[in-house]
Amino acid sequence: TVEKDFIDSMDIAKKGLKLEHTYSPCFKVKQQGQGYIAENENERVGRIDFCVVSENLKKRVALYQVGAVKWTLAQAEGTGAQNVNVYPSDHLPVIVDFCIG
Repeated sequence: TVEKDFIDSMDIAKKGLKLEHTYSPCFKVKQQGQGYIAENENERVGRIDFCVVSENLKKRVALYQVGAVKWTLAQAEGTGAQNVNVYPSDHLPVIVDFCIG
């Protein structure tokens, strides 16, 4: 039903970094409550996060990209490791801009 009635915004975006990988199994929870730490930040293996649009919105998709929102912990709780990159999720955000005007 989804493929029949909707269009993948990545396929029709006019610009943006069209990465197909939004999920990585390399994310491990090292300390509960502090986020996910990537064992290999460059390893992305799958695309399981999508933004689909209906036919009447297809001309309004301007940009598609996959973000990598992260922060750096000065010192990780429990392990004491310093300057550790932490992600809020094991899924990377899909960002889509629409033109409305």
